[in-house]
Amino acid sequence: MTQDLRDFMDAGSGDPDLAQTALCLEAESAVLLGDAEAAIRLTPSIDWPLDGTPGARLALAGAHGRRIAGATGEAQRLFRQVWDHHSGPVRLRAGFCMADLDMCQGRFGDALSITQQILADAPDDDLVLRGDVVRLQHLGYRFGFDLDASARSLEAAAELYARAGAIIGQADIKTNRAELLAWTDPSRALDAAADAIDAQTELGAHHEIGKAFTALAIAQLRLGQHVPAAVSFQAAVEALERAHYRSGRARAELFRAFLHARTGDTAGAVASARWAIAELVAAEVYPTLLMVAGHLLDVLGAADEHTATVTDRARAQISPPNLLRHLDEQAHALVTAMLEDG
Repeated sequence: MTQDLRDFMDAGSGDPDLAQTALCLEAESAVLLGDAEAAIRLTPSIDWPLDGTPGARLALAGAHGRRIAGATGEAQRLFRQVWDHHSGPVRLRAGFCMADLDMCQGRFGDALSITQQILADAPDDDLVLRGDVVRLQHLGYRFGFDLDASARSLEAAAELYARAGAIIGQADIKTNRAELLAWTDPSRALDAAADAIDAQTELGAHHEIGKAFTALAIAQLRLGQHVPAAVSFQAAVEALERAHYRSGRARAELFRAFLHARTGDTAGAVASARWAIAELVAAEVYPTLLMVAGHLLDVLGAADEHTATVTDRARAQISPPNLLRHLDEQAHALVTAMLEDG
């Protein structure tokens, strides 16, 4: 479709709206494939009006590219810009993206509030947006260690995607199901992850392939399958680096630290955990994972003043604050579970 538009414009059309539409489709395709570099290259600066749909969607695609690349603060600024200055249907999608980053940065109450507002305002027949929002609630519950609520939201999102016939949404459900099962039922996660890898490979979504391989590696690690887990972690890392997916790469490295610890490579575990901490801090995401990393370094006897500062800052990001004690306890319990067979 993009090429058809470009051919039409090359034949003599100078329509600026069509040019922006072609650019929008190209940038959105890059995001779907997890190609953050291409999405950013296509939107080096976002300085056009956001009242029209193509312009608002192009801004969202540029923001997504920055989010995948780890420029979280810039991405959130752009999402909010669309939310504040666009009055059409793209506004709800921008709100969804804002809620996603609120969740990633530990503002669980804000994320849930925005998702509830979007569900109240979204058209009843926009099943894909509704599925995306409910799937985001699943992720929020998962990162908040409420795995029962996470599972319920995941299946509700799956039903919405199925009704919509949403191919990408249904593939992402497969990834998320594998990720959840890696914690709740690692034996079942093996087949679920293989299914997700097949689905995402067919779509060519490198960031989702990397996430699915990470889930497979965690499940294998929890089952004591250390050699297969090492292979899966390496496959995850390669896919996530192809996608330039900074936070996903950091997550994979954090959990690979547990593999090093369980196979007696304490130095490797410490190095992986510290590298993951640096990347998560740089990307400004996942304070609960920073808490996990801090507890792991404590267990390894490798915590230091820098680690304490980082984890204290991560704890301060949790909102609402009354969640902190529960989340800290769950982060510690996760470390214990990861160092034992599931």
